[in-house]
Amino acid sequence: MRLEEHYLELYRGLRLRLTDRQAEVTLPELSQLLHCSERNVKLLLRRMRERLWIEWRAGLGRGHRSRLTFAVDPESMLAAETERLLAEGRFQEVMALTERGAFTDEGAARMDVLLREAFGYRLQPGSGTSAEGVLRFPAYRIPAALDPAYTTRRTELHLLRQLFDTLLVYDELSGRFRPGLAHEAERNEAGDRWVFYLQKHVRFHHGKPFTSRDAAFTLRRLTDPDAGSPYASLFAVVSGIECLDEHRLLVRLHAPAPYLGSLLASPAASIVPAELPADFASLPVGTGPFRLKRPNARGLILEAFADYYLRPAHVDRVEMWRWQPIRSNDGAVRLEGDNEVGELNFRHYREREEAALGPRWREVERIDRGCKYVCLNLGKPGPLNDPAMRACIFRALRDPAFVRQLGGNRGDFADTFIGYEEANGQAPYSDTGKVTDAGTSTSTSTGTGTELTGRMQTEWIVGARQAEPAEQIEPATTVVRPDRPLRIVTYPGAGHERDAEWLEGRLVEFGIAAEVEQVEYERLLDEETLARADLFLLEQPVGEDAEWTLLTILANPGGPVRRCLPVSTEREVGERVTYALRHANRERRLRDLRAIETKLIEERFVVPWYRWRQTASFPQELEGVTINALGWADYRNVWFRAGLKDEAMSSAERITP
Repeated sequence: MRLEEHYLELYRGLRLRLTDRQAEVTLPELSQLLHCSERNVKLLLRRMRERLWIEWRAGLGRGHRSRLTFAVDPESMLAAETERLLAEGRFQEVMALTERGAFTDEGAARMDVLLREAFGYRLQPGSGTSAEGVLRFPAYRIPAALDPAYTTRRTELHLLRQLFDTLLVYDELSGRFRPGLAHEAERNEAGDRWVFYLQKHVRFHHGKPFTSRDAAFTLRRLTDPDAGSPYASLFAVVSGIECLDEHRLLVRLHAPAPYLGSLLASPAASIVPAELPADFASLPVGTGPFRLKRPNARGLILEAFADYYLRPAHVDRVEMWRWQPIRSNDGAVRLEGDNEVGELNFRHYREREEAALGPRWREVERIDRGCKYVCLNLGKPGPLNDPAMRACIFRALRDPAFVRQLGGNRGDFADTFIGYEEANGQAPYSDTGKVTDAGTSTSTSTGTGTELTGRMQTEWIVGARQAEPAEQIEPATTVVRPDRPLRIVTYPGAGHERDAEWLEGRLVEFGIAAEVEQVEYERLLDEETLARADLFLLEQPVGEDAEWTLLTILANPGGPVRRCLPVSTEREVGERVTYALRHANRERRLRDLRAIETKLIEERFVVPWYRWRQTASFPQELEGVTINALGWADYRNVWFRAGLKDEAMSSAERITP
């Protein structure tokens, strides 16, 4: 630790006892404050006196108190130390300083400015004569584990796409699957045996070559119920996996699965090495465009993988740092912000209340394809079995004033889990009653499958009695108030804290008492949590493939929606999902799955709430910035234009691939 850090630590420990920057102390006290021996304390004090940082008047005799006077402004020293560490690229140490806080409001504001200038895209000296492109941004949390078989949260799902590859890739623009680590695939006539031809000359980040053994291990782990993957039930259709040779993989199915592409292109099926390192969850190894440097509680660093089998990334390094509001010595937060959004320079979400961007800044925007939603727990007896109560909760959530009251980047109400209108301007299903493949008609008047879809609108197991339309229910007079508060269970982050607090207050306006409980994300669906919860406040991330998302919501008995349904309804959903997935035509599958989703929403078993307004704001020199389906920027395409400064280049003069 440098002498400046000892000085700041000394001031921080004594500041509450200071009078005119003076304090009476003993050597044992200073030894405890600085975590060193009394001998070392004397050496440190002597060095500080030599630099005229302190005045020291020693007490006479052992145990007598001495007088220590601070002569240098600690805020100036803190700022200078921050600037030095930033100049040396020691960002982790900078973040450690910010965690300890500033001493005054002015100091907090000064450190805020320094950090704002440090975040963003930077060109810095690299090896040889080349400059190194570094993208550095803040986040409210750093993911603890990135194992594809167990990952379900938005940030982690996004990072999987940077670290791993899948056998197939779903192309959101064309609506088709394209080759990934498998460059070709073929199936038998029955559709229950598939052979995948794998890419050659592909290596994992630790240098080992990718072979069919790795693909087989990945899929076997997902199909093994004892492995505990939340996706195991979705991959249960796989009956066997065989390596025909190093670059051919045979997959056997219990029955034809036309949706197999969605399984193999999902983040869960990201290919991992057959020999998993012991620290794989915290330091995963994939074949993707970036590899992970060892993360810690303060930050996470991705480095471009030079041996990536496709085009390597333009950016050399991506740094995500855990950002906490800087506090002054009175403990008040001086940096305004919210754990809901990323901030500063290159921002994934820019608050809509912020001032207009400067003339050299640009912005891209997208409405979240996923949503915030409330899942009503009808898996246990209670007041939510009353349809009038469910309708009341729906009305409480649909308050038009909630965006104004909560602020931030909250957007419009969501009516479905998936924002289909954001998928290239059209829904990935047909409303015309017809599909294009094989000229098959899906008119509701004919066909076994369409009869099922038609029945969805009138026949459904809902429990004790049929729900009335929510709009016709006056909650103040028709709802029987529960004899205990409803428990709203959620987890920290993603704006849940403020959302849950708002919902609690809103329900009180309807005469319904409620209380909020926060649990760790990993414990959301524990049996103990399910037994306590009445309402789950959750977020549904949605990737490029709508079918995969609907599978995770509706086809997974272990997911929150299925776990919270009445037993009879849960069984009914399972049967209808099984039938829907038999359709060879993707549009028919999606339409039937959406019919199930619609019915659950109509019965207020789940209530989609709102979608985030996602933006990325950045200097105009930064190119290739787009927001993906998960609401993050795809780092591989980001690059910095350092072209002619005195004259603009026309698009015709630029060389584009």
